[in-house]
Amino acid sequence: AILLNFNRELIIPYLQRDDMGMYRCEASNTRSVVNQSVSLQIQIDPVFVVPLDDQVLDVGTAYSIFESRPIIIARER
Repeated sequence: AILLNFNRELIIPYLQRDDMGMYRCEASNTRSVVNQSVSLQIQIDPVFVVPLDDQVLDVGTAYSIFESRPIIIARER
């Protein structure tokens, strides 16, 4: 991460899955301190975690071939 503009801007080049999470900004002077938190969520393409070859598994074996971050849409009923 890079801080610019007298530490008022945070630049995260080449975002990665590990960059997701809560970030907090704090500003202070001699009279007071204020802060605000923000949650950074990143949408990424699925990533294959094993080569796409034929696989032989025992019945009932759990097996993952890719990772993704699905978009969750909440709907009121």
